[in-house]
Amino acid sequence: MAIKSVKYFPEVDTLEHDDSTMPETKRVLLYGWDAGNLRKVRLSVNSDGAIESNGGMYKTIIDETATNIVYIGTADRGTTTSVTGWKVLKIDDTTSVSIFTWAEGIWDNRSTLTYS
Repeated sequence: MAIKSVKYFPEVDTLEHDDSTMPETKRVLLYGWDAGNLRKVRLSVNSDGAIESNGGMYKTIIDETATNIVYIGTADRGTTTSVTGWKVLKIDDTTSVSIFTWAEGIWDNRSTLTYS
């Protein structure tokens, strides 16, 4: 069996790494799934560290800042976080069993919404 040679392009390697931070990090693109449009969408991280999606019919925000609690909010595109219209999934991992509950309301009030 013949061994194929592989060309290495160091400029590509340097483009995918961010040397301005310590420790050095690798640049990656985040993708999620838009179930309404059945396609992948690009995700981004906002200034609060939450993951957002602005693709497709819906806007999705993921908040993992609380210990053992994850909030996933979905609303129509253009809905701001300070108005009603959000469907919020709360994933509670504070016990040995994960508990999934839903609420509707204002994303900014996600920690005080009534979940069931």
